[in-house]
Amino acid sequence: MIVKSEVRPIQTDKSPNLLGDASITFRSEFGDLTINKVRLMKGRDGEPFLSFPQETYEDKQGETKYKKLVYLSKDLNGLAFESVLASYAEALKNPKKKVAA
Repeated sequence: MIVKSEVRPIQTDKSPNLLGDASITFRSEFGDLTINKVRLMKGRDGEPFLSFPQETYEDKQGETKYKKLVYLSKDLNGLAFESVLASYAEALKNPKKKVAA
């Protein structure tokens, strides 16, 4: 399987833990699957992680809840994470160039 990603680094005071937006494409003999609106985030420990698209809703008590829209196996998540980190590092080196890894 081939994994390709594109990352747009983001620096904002409003969301200091948001490092970038990404699109990830998984390519296999069955075809391609692209996931858009993946966020590269900085965790509490300072380590980056991927946040996949989610839906926000309110439960019966009026509390805001989040429901994942994309589930990946540990192996696929690892491949996606490596690809996004490589694309992010390259985008930081070449900020004006569109980067894909």
